[in-house]
Amino acid sequence: MRNARRSTIAALTLGLTISMLPVAGAAGASVASGRPAPPPELTMVYVYKKVNASAPASWENSGRQRLVQIRDGHRWTRNLDPSLLPDDVCGPGWAIQEDQTRGLARRDVPQVVDRKTGEGVLGWPPIVAARHRELSDVVAVPECTDTGGGQTPPPTTPPTSTPEPTQVVSEPTFEPEAPPAGGQVTPPVAAPAVPVPHAPTFTG
Repeated sequence: MRNARRSTIAALTLGLTISMLPVAGAAGASVASGRPAPPPELTMVYVYKKVNASAPASWENSGRQRLVQIRDGHRWTRNLDPSLLPDDVCGPGWAIQEDQTRGLARRDVPQVVDRKTGEGVLGWPPIVAARHRELSDVVAVPECTDTGGGQTPPPTTPPTSTPEPTQVVSEPTFEPEAPPAGGQVTPPVAAPAVPVPHAPTFTG
């Protein structure tokens, strides 16, 4: 009787173990084949002044680029919010570069891309697609206004100098002396005559 009970317990234990094997196997397979989270996909928008304003937007014609937007996923820009533009962006000659990346974290997105110095330039990958467009294709570029006082001031007229008055020196005038009270004019006293010596006469 005791042996039969042991056999029954053993059979039940074996049955439970066998019944749990598929579950354990499925769980193990799930863990083993668990896929990691997909790498992040981003689209970055950079604005730049073209080197040659009349030439098309391109990498070779791009000046220093500044980041103005990051979006999750891969989709090209149709419209750009004007408030995202830097304050100095105005007038013609501006363009954008859009980079679509895979596996690049937001914290690693360069804020500046400079073709000449190599600053912030990414490789392929993480870039998987890129394109250049005129900025005016996605936003109304504001007109430039002269706020720095750059207007040419009106010509100033030099002050007219008033010539100094010429000082006229008049010759001194002599007024005749008034006659004395008695009305009698005293003639001037002549200087005493000086005798002129005569040369001696010689007779021969």
